Amino acid sequence: VERGSVTAEDHVAFVYGVIEGATSLPTFDQRPPEVYCVVHVISTTGLKLFIHRTRVIKQMICPQWNEAYYAEIPEGFDAARLQISVYAVT
Repeated sequence: VERGSVTAEDHVAFVYGVIEGATSLPTFDQRPPEVYCVVHVISTTGLKLFIHRTRVIKQMICPQWNEAYYAEIPEGFDAARLQISVYAVT
């Protein structure tokens, strides 16, 4: 088995971590954005499993969330990678 690969014998049961923050986010119309993060687990077939959404941080180009997430991965969901996205409130 190659390092970093997951086989049928290995079962990812939980995912956990901490969203600490972001740096140097772009500004919109000369003002810092209002932003939040969303965490998904992506399957080998491209399906997305929602894990966590942070609170909105207002007008910061370097927001600090310091939010922990912990979630069970459903049996049969073939997890391949973790996706963390930052969104601006519109």
